[in-house]
Amino acid sequence: MTSKTCLRAELLVKCTSDCLVAQEDRKWFYFLGTSLAIFLGGLAVILVSRLTRKFCDSKRTRLNPNKKDGNKSVGRLQPRSVSKRGIYIRLKEKAATLITAQTFNGRFLVVLHFLASILYIILFIVESKFPIEHCLDFGNQKLWLFDIAFNLFFLFYFLLRFLAANDKLVLWLEMLSLVDFLTIPEVFVSIYLRQNWLGLRFLRAMQFIRLADILQYMGIIQSSGTILLMVMFGNLAALLFTSGGIVLLVENAGDPWNFTNGQHLNYFECLYFLVVTMSTVGFGDISAQTYFGRLFMMLFISIGLGMFATYIPAILEYLSSHTVYHGSYKLQDGRKHIILCGYITKQSVETFLRDFLHKDRSNTQVNAVIMGNFLPDTELESVLKKHFVSVSYFKGTVLSGEDCRRVKSYLLNIPSWNPKYGDDVVCISELKLGFIAQSCLSPGFSTLLANVFSMRSNDTAALTESEQWKASYIEGANLEMYTETLASSFKGMGFRQVAEFAINPLDKLIEQRTRGYFIAGSSAEVKRAYCYCQSCHANVTSPEQIKECQCLKDCFLRQPLL
Repeated sequence: MTSKTCLRAELLVKCTSDCLVAQEDRKWFYFLGTSLAIFLGGLAVILVSRLTRKFCDSKRTRLNPNKKDGNKSVGRLQPRSVSKRGIYIRLKEKAATLITAQTFNGRFLVVLHFLASILYIILFIVESKFPIEHCLDFGNQKLWLFDIAFNLFFLFYFLLRFLAANDKLVLWLEMLSLVDFLTIPEVFVSIYLRQNWLGLRFLRAMQFIRLADILQYMGIIQSSGTILLMVMFGNLAALLFTSGGIVLLVENAGDPWNFTNGQHLNYFECLYFLVVTMSTVGFGDISAQTYFGRLFMMLFISIGLGMFATYIPAILEYLSSHTVYHGSYKLQDGRKHIILCGYITKQSVETFLRDFLHKDRSNTQVNAVIMGNFLPDTELESVLKKHFVSVSYFKGTVLSGEDCRRVKSYLLNIPSWNPKYGDDVVCISELKLGFIAQSCLSPGFSTLLANVFSMRSNDTAALTESEQWKASYIEGANLEMYTETLASSFKGMGFRQVAEFAINPLDKLIEQRTRGYFIAGSSAEVKRAYCYCQSCHANVTSPEQIKECQCLKDCFLRQPLL
């Protein structure tokens, strides 16, 4: 697809943006000349001012040789007095606060400048559908208004950087400053000539090299690995988008001495061509036809291939090393969570989950977050997948504040732990040996405690009549120990009376809000002791009929808030 070529005289009568300006009427060198003149002129002014200052300082030193050493040290270490500070110093300090990331206004302006550069690249891609050089119709074409707005902002930001810079020469020669010189003047030259040149606006893509810094300013990334990953992404994006603009320009325009050898490529085709070339595939469906395009591709292959071979394996290695186990725990509404850490193995996790997730527990709306300092193996992964609804695993250690933040570890299990008050840490192996020692004094003691404090749900239906002893043992082993607050109806009753409900032999009067210890099959059975009401449940014939009544609700509402 080739664009229609029109003479400038025809375009002055009727401007058509889809019409390519004829070869003899093209003004592309005006745009490059203006940018070059601004750069060289500013560089000359900076160098002349430096030489002049150096000459004046040397002349002043010759006139006052005795004050050479003293004035040098004092002049460098002591700033000018406040009374001598002029408007330039105040403007310089104000500009420095606007472009530094240490203040909110500075971060906002820096991020805004980066986003404006990205939007300007999008505007360039939209305008790339027009011929390389075409007339500018202020009445019908509206995109030039966005061009002016963006470039005025870029000019304002550059002036702030120049004003705040301590070394003007270093700033003038920076790569991002060169981008400003080659992009900002173009829009004003276009307005003056009433002729638009697609030009070097794609150089704004060089702002991608600041991607990691911008994400840090916004607080999105913090770790060193993520920062390095974003640096590589930014460099690759800057190389591809900038090189794509160069290929688009030289291939669509043709060689300067012969504009007829160009070809029509859109921006996406240029990016596709570069990626295929950089990956050493080279399908051959698109190729450079101009001499400038081929020279640039020779340079691009040497740079892009090296960057591709270095960055892509590093990026893939980073992504492969950061699995779901390196992420963060997401809180769920209505569900609490606990953190399991320490010696994490398949057997220890299975044992813990078998008891923690047992169906007899009343509070099942609690998730388990396991934290280990290694990635889970295949066996441990099978356990995690089996309980994936309520169990999560993350690689880390509780000794790291960052890892605790990832798993939302905000409260300690024993926040008031103090060895002075008898608090102690119990070693599991020591506890097991203690049980064995007690079994020597009282046979069966360790078995009894193990059955009471562990949760089991073994079925006895398959046992025969001759194995009745085994059925009784299993039925007792299936019971667990629970605690529950006794209902107000038990107040004043003796243990001998309560034994009809709780089988407790002690002779002691029950006080209100007494907490009892029960050996039962599930927490639902124990809950009946809390729901029992003498008025409502005095004549019940089955324990299953003891449920929460209206008396209990009214009593709860009348209780004062502590």
